[in-house]
Amino acid sequence: MQNNCKNNKSSEKFVVVNKNLIVSDGFKSEMDENYDKNSLSELVNKIIGTLEINDIPGSKMLTSDISKDEINAIIDCGKIGELITVLEKLKEAMVSSVAEEIAQKMPKVVLIAGPSSSGKTTFCKKMAYALEQQGLKPQTLSLDDYYGSLDTCPLDENGEYDFESLYALDLKLIEDHLTRLVAGEEVTLPQYDFASASRLWRKNPTKMEPDSILLIEGIHGLNPELTGSLDNSLLYRIYISGSSLKVGKNGTYYLSPDNRLIRRMVRDFKYRGTSAQATLERWQSVRRGEHRWIVPYQKYANASVNTSFPYELGLLRHEAIPLLENVPEDSAEIHEARRLIKILNDIHPISPELLPKYSILREFLGGSGYEY
Repeated sequence: MQNNCKNNKSSEKFVVVNKNLIVSDGFKSEMDENYDKNSLSELVNKIIGTLEINDIPGSKMLTSDISKDEINAIIDCGKIGELITVLEKLKEAMVSSVAEEIAQKMPKVVLIAGPSSSGKTTFCKKMAYALEQQGLKPQTLSLDDYYGSLDTCPLDENGEYDFESLYALDLKLIEDHLTRLVAGEEVTLPQYDFASASRLWRKNPTKMEPDSILLIEGIHGLNPELTGSLDNSLLYRIYISGSSLKVGKNGTYYLSPDNRLIRRMVRDFKYRGTSAQATLERWQSVRRGEHRWIVPYQKYANASVNTSFPYELGLLRHEAIPLLENVPEDSAEIHEARRLIKILNDIHPISPELLPKYSILREFLGGSGYEY
């Protein structure tokens, strides 16, 4: 096969990083005239087989260390579809690994927490499926359904409703429901109606069986205050980081929230009719909430999973750039809009058709195989 890639260095390594620990490297796939189409599929199987994921201490925050230039070279060579397949399989392997650990420990409640647009909803669905493969019966619950009435909601520093505060939730009701569910009692669960800012009640009560596991998704899942007096041995906490991995000038890794901001902007416009300007205007408040209500509690996580992908901006740019170009020139958000446009333009476009329908990114781009 003729190789039109100008920079073959882009294919020299796929490195898997565990937070601050490199656990695998040196797997090479040369893009030359003898390139084998199946080599990337073989590569991912080798990586997964070598990682010994369950033996990694403290964390399962795995992502791929592939630079912007390497991604662009792979896109230009027409091999991005195969790389997407590799990294999607690695994410699935992470989910399966955590599910195996949960099945071994057999907690009654699994709490899934993470910052805005980290993909908690889709991850929860993936985890439910993975637990089913372990012979368990997962049931899901969203903390959003436990918002109280507006007159009990705390206010932020600007006097606006602070929906990101832990105390915007009905903590007494949450503790009561969890205690009763774990005890095997029937519980009628709430359903919050955001349009009317009021609590409704589901028609059919919920009851946990001996092989049931309750999956709870929400930003406060790591906070011990959420679960009150519930025995910690009954709980398993997962932290979802959707931030992208960057390499600093000194060679250290750090996480950037830019891709989460772009995810949120695309999702909020597509599903909530929110303009890019409104998303940008709100973002600093969201970030302050994350630093107050999520970051301090990461230490309580039993497992951490990074849900970012090094190629995701190439998929998101199709919808994100036009939204950012509509930010008014005289607005306070225009400088941030221009900065994000530059970031998006640095990654070559990728056809969304290459993305699997069960990818976490489908939560933002649409076309998911999951029902939301």
